[in-house]
Amino acid sequence: MRIAIDLDGTLRGLMESLQETYKKYNPSYQIQEFTEWEIDKFFPISKSIYEWAFRDHAEEIFYTNARLYPDVQKALRLLKGEGHTLTLLTYQNEHSFFPTCEFIKSYSLDFFFDEIRIILTDTSKVSNGKEHTDYDLYLDDSPHNIKLLLEEGKNVVCMAQPWNKKVDVLRLVGMMDFYIFVLKFKDFKRKI
Repeated sequence: MRIAIDLDGTLRGLMESLQETYKKYNPSYQIQEFTEWEIDKFFPISKSIYEWAFRDHAEEIFYTNARLYPDVQKALRLLKGEGHTLTLLTYQNEHSFFPTCEFIKSYSLDFFFDEIRIILTDTSKVSNGKEHTDYDLYLDDSPHNIKLLLEEGKNVVCMAQPWNKKVDVLRLVGMMDFYIFVLKFKDFKRKI
């Protein structure tokens, strides 16, 4: 099966890295749960957070301070062992592109993926192209991406995050949960 997996909020803890980095420069900032996609609501600098994070501090947020979520490499190894074709499918902007490439190398993610597709775009815009790709299954965390993928008739599941609680698709908790889902999905497709 050909599987497209998003990076941020799915494999990489980008929001955690963002908050930790912001707190480093603003010690009085209280780390909180992002319950909405629009992160500017959770920072005292409001809309300026996008420039601060995704341009001025991109190296720290997307690479230096970023970490993989638990069991990512284990689940990817198991998916590859099952014979699936894996594509890392992510949006990045001009400032996060190179730190993301460094992040991918530092965690040897390129070993697990047959294809790495980094769509270089203005990441603040909706409808940047994922919905026009062709895979058997998608894993994403963005409510906007999931909605567009569903509108195009794609099979998509959601990595459960506080900002996507209202998304009306199967929500998975962690990559091992995704691996188990893929095993069942593959068997279900075989029976059809």
